[in-house]
Amino acid sequence: MIDRLNVEEIYVYPGDRYTFQQEIEAKGSVRDYEVKFCKKSGTEMDCLLTGSVRRSSNGSIVGYQGIIRDVTEQKRIERLRDDVHRMMRHDLKSPLIGIIGLAGLLLKSKNLTDKQDSAACMIQELGERMLGFIDRTRDLFQMEQGSYTLKPQEVNILSVLQKIKKTLKPLASKRNTDFVFTIYGQPPHLKGEYMILCEEALVEVMFANLIKNAIEASPEGGTIRISIDTVERSGQDFHSIDIHNTGVVPMEICENFFKPYTTSGKDGGTGLGTHNALLVARTHKGDIMFTTSEEEGTHVTVCLPKNLALVPCLRNPLPDSAV
Repeated sequence: MIDRLNVEEIYVYPGDRYTFQQEIEAKGSVRDYEVKFCKKSGTEMDCLLTGSVRRSSNGSIVGYQGIIRDVTEQKRIERLRDDVHRMMRHDLKSPLIGIIGLAGLLLKSKNLTDKQDSAACMIQELGERMLGFIDRTRDLFQMEQGSYTLKPQEVNILSVLQKIKKTLKPLASKRNTDFVFTIYGQPPHLKGEYMILCEEALVEVMFANLIKNAIEASPEGGTIRISIDTVERSGQDFHSIDIHNTGVVPMEICENFFKPYTTSGKDGGTGLGTHNALLVARTHKGDIMFTTSEEEGTHVTVCLPKNLALVPCLRNPLPDSAV
């Protein structure tokens, strides 16, 4: 009884009480167990239960103790966010499909100059890529829930990085920013390869976010250096892709660098780029770290396992990402 109310009566779904009892008695304790309760007024509320079993001296169960946290408002905001994301995906895809179609019609014309043909080609390619990015938002949501199924293949990461460089060329040109690529300290061959086992569309989103951030954070006229190497972590070999710029991450956002909606000094910035990048890296059983200082600038380093099957999911706390 709670305040003279039968405990069974506060469960919206009575069967949840039996399931909760089974779990807490089997494990001895539970943390953030989701359940729906009903107030005296009949209003439903989303709750998280954290508790443990109380036992007598002979080991028999005499009751449960713990706390109930009302997360109704949090759940409402999450549902609203998901609805907004779904509407945005729908509303953004419609005009993009039209743009891609118009670019395709232009490419069928016989009277385009080489420059016009190249521009129409780029419009179509960027439109298709943006369409892919919009579809990726659903994947990112599944990654947050831990329900995404990775579909890795051998991917030439140099080709992906060059594609991103081409896409970000207008932004880089505007800020007079150069790129320098190295593999094991040496410039790569013009048509070189560096193969990584990953899901190409996802790592493209990840590196596009991180490189765009680097361009925006770098002083005008700066250089973005992207270095590929191999490192060992927890007895396993990892690909290390380091993105360096000479800017410095403001101290006020360092602690929350990978948390959603963390941004500083950027007009129109959403603060989701590094958070989404970390989701992608950890879905690949990898991680992202960063260091920042006036002397060294900022290094954002992505580590991806050379052998996905041998590596357990990395869930290191973010403080390990040295600041």
